[in-house]
Amino acid sequence: MFKPSFILRYFSKENRNFDYVLMGPSTGLRGTDTSIIDSVLQKKGFNLSLDDSSYGAQYLMLEHFLHNGFTTKTLILLLIPERMNTKDEIIYNNEFYFLPYIWERPVYNYFANKESGIMKIRAYTKYLPILGVSYYNQQLFFSSLISSVKPHYMHHFDKNGNETYAIPNVPFEKKLKIDTLLFCNKDAKRIEALCKEKGIKLIYYYSPQYHEMIERPKALSDRIIIDNGLTDEKRLFQDKYHLNVEGRRIATLALCDSLRTRNLLP
Repeated sequence: MFKPSFILRYFSKENRNFDYVLMGPSTGLRGTDTSIIDSVLQKKGFNLSLDDSSYGAQYLMLEHFLHNGFTTKTLILLLIPERMNTKDEIIYNNEFYFLPYIWERPVYNYFANKESGIMKIRAYTKYLPILGVSYYNQQLFFSSLISSVKPHYMHHFDKNGNETYAIPNVPFEKKLKIDTLLFCNKDAKRIEALCKEKGIKLIYYYSPQYHEMIERPKALSDRIIIDNGLTDEKRLFQDKYHLNVEGRRIATLALCDSLRTRNLLP
């Protein structure tokens, strides 16, 4: 079962209030262990990250989360420089995870506005379900089949929303890359606006990546956590983007320390 469906089935309506949630693409799934944050800081959190997703999909996940009665005091949003510096992102592969909820206004509006051309397969699935089912036949059909038998089945993540599966290796970079954040992504700005509207504290977090660092921006410096400390520790990475299990543990403990000492997660 994909995460948009999992949270509705796993959490009862009386158990949908969180101290924090974490959102991002696969670096959020593999780079942070929310069970460690819960244990160290005595908080209740969940990892809402979606693999192979844009900031648009993360905005959609937050809308879906709130639309279905979930609440959170704080959102920790992963910083991805190349995406944060892109004004308009494309629809990424795994955003079809939301098609079972195409009748929700936020989901329909997202695809209707994002898709181009005459045939908007995802958006028009609302009126003709066979469109989405046919286009994503293998993924949606087998996911529905499994969830009908195992309603709490988790697709590559644990009960805290953290990724637990191995992915193919990506070659390591040899040259150090230093990025500058421009904060021009439209969907990231929509996330910030939605958090402001709902009274959610938004924290930006850059998790370690191999041989890649970002400069600390002056803007929003009171709400940004940047971890460049492990960038040379190749033994802690599975590939240039993703930490391994030990790397995730070390990075999460460092995140806990920053959250506690800066009082960012009261």
